[in-house]
Amino acid sequence: MDSLTQALLGATVGEAVLGNKIGRKASILGALGGTLPDLDVLIQSSMSTVDGVLFHRGPSHSITFALIASMLFSWLALKLQKKTSVSYQNWFIFFFLVIFTHPLLDAFTNYGTEIFWPFLDARVAWKTIFVIDPLYSIWLLIAVVFLLFYGKTNNIRKRVAMWALVLSSSYLLLTVYHKYHVDKNVTGYLEHRNESYDRIMTVPSPLCNWLWTVVIDKGDHYEAGYFSMMIAEQDFRDVIIPKNAPADWMVNEEELRGVKHFANDWLQYKKEEGGKMIVNDIRFGPMLGWYNPESGFIFSFEFKKSENGVIVKQNDREPEGNIKEELGKLWSRIWSTDINK
Repeated sequence: MDSLTQALLGATVGEAVLGNKIGRKASILGALGGTLPDLDVLIQSSMSTVDGVLFHRGPSHSITFALIASMLFSWLALKLQKKTSVSYQNWFIFFFLVIFTHPLLDAFTNYGTEIFWPFLDARVAWKTIFVIDPLYSIWLLIAVVFLLFYGKTNNIRKRVAMWALVLSSSYLLLTVYHKYHVDKNVTGYLEHRNESYDRIMTVPSPLCNWLWTVVIDKGDHYEAGYFSMMIAEQDFRDVIIPKNAPADWMVNEEELRGVKHFANDWLQYKKEEGGKMIVNDIRFGPMLGWYNPESGFIFSFEFKKSENGVIVKQNDREPEGNIKEELGKLWSRIWSTDINK
């Protein structure tokens, strides 16, 4: 999730755990602890393109990191806060919860989070919520604003924090049900039509959990489109994306294996002039949505052969099209399969 939401979550969890003992420090330390795992971007910036995308949400987002960091910060807090009645065990629970809820929440998104590093080289991605979702974050924001202005250390602060966590977590559970509903309907639709496929991916669309992206792997191509929670019967395929094949010179390269691992092999290959190959990670879709697939993919990598091996860089360009118009199409698609209504 976005860094603001992670800070809000950490602040709210911190208040719920230790707010009645250390006051506002719980929210402040919680917010700092909640953003700690994302500091891996400082190291990521010095890495190669492929190593960088693999490192983000890697070691710093694991339960191993949360345990080690919690032990260290608990020891420091015990040394620096001798006047409080907070024990080492209390500090440990506090830091572990504010730190580990960060990667746990990230695991519900599409990017992939290595929670079990270094024991398991797999990126956990349950794909139930978009990386920015106001309906999840709003309850935490309300609670933190209240905590900033309500200075008394008593049970009211804790109750507000707890209610915010209950409401945000309830919405998160709703997103899990939404994904179950979408998966069930998509597979049922294809089976009813006796259509064969290799695999299906369903992910929530930007900012809204009532509209979902559906991508079907048909072997030599993908079929992609939208499924709305608000429509009873619908076809969810709007565009066909050819897979193509990687160039021979890049098949055995470590960089390509890294991108495949990162994207779980949801890739499309496009040959460009000058011998370059564009590798698109289609999990996040085009920048302006599947109604405008030529707008460029959100995660796209350029591979180029050189005398020293393969050079890879992540494409960083502005979307080609009208953002406002494309967002309007997505809003219309929630209510109708005719986006021109």
